[in-house]
Order: sequence, then structure tokens, then C-alpha cells
Amino acid sequence: MTERIHFSTDVSAELREYLMLEYNRYAENTAMTDNEHKALCEWIAEGNSPYSNPSLIADERGMIMDFISGRRITEDMMP
Repeated sequence: MTERIHFSTDVSAELREYLMLEYNRYAENTAMTDNEHKALCEWIAEGNSPYSNPSLIADERGMIMDFISGRRITEDMMP
């Protein structure tokens, strides 16, 4: 499920390198559908970590959920 991430032009080279390391680690350890993977790559391309989510959904300890977990929670809340 490897995909080349096309980063936004305002994401620095240093941040791109760091995010790619995070992406590789995250993708190795997280089961996801093709649609989730595509959304994840778009999220990272904007300069975001796979260990955060756009809705800032937190778990029961108050820690921000990773992207896929946050996305699944958001989708479950949709009618």
C-alpha cells in the first residue's frame, strides 16, 4: 500500500522527511482500507502527522487519536 505523497509546496524539506518516516512506521502497523490510505496520504501531504486527526478527537485519556482512529470515530457518528 505504498504511495508517493505529493506534499504541498509550503511543507519544508525537513518536515517532509520527518513525515515520511512517521508515515512508513504508521503504515506498517496500521490496517486500513484503500480509501483510508488515500485520505491519510492527503492529510500527510498537507503537512500533518498520521498520529493526529483533523477533528482533534481524543481518546479516554485525553490523548489525540491517530488519523485512522479519528476518521473511523467521525464516520461512525455520521447517520
